[in-house]
Amino acid sequence: MLHATAAGRAWLTTLDEAEAVRIVQKKGFSIPTRFNRSIVTDERTLRAELRASRERGYGLAIEEGEAGMVAMACPIFFPLEKKTRAVGTVSIAGPMVRMTSKRIIQISKELKAAAVEFSRIWPMRRFVEGTSVSAEASKDE
Repeated sequence: MLHATAAGRAWLTTLDEAEAVRIVQKKGFSIPTRFNRSIVTDERTLRAELRASRERGYGLAIEEGEAGMVAMACPIFFPLEKKTRAVGTVSIAGPMVRMTSKRIIQISKELKAAAVEFSRIWPMRRFVEGTSVSAEASKDE
């Protein structure tokens, strides 16, 4: 179901495209019956959606999980500097009437900033680097 959600697409964009396609193909392009629809139904549309998500810097799902809803998601990286595989995603969703194209662009900036902040304070960082989460957060102040 990674192909049919904003969070899934955001995470898939952090993988090599061939690996992302392989993962989705292994599970198939089906979606749960509770989902409204999926625009990604084959390899060609998956590759196109992953390219678009990479270019935007976030995954986007419009009326896919639920009718009338828009979801956006950005990957959380650890370590941030390497931007390799994501350790998680941060997402936001809202009703389509409020999530206009203009609003999506505005929100995307804040969502990307939140993803960077989460990447900087990711809890595992203190174990790997021997620092505290609060010390990481104070670097940006």
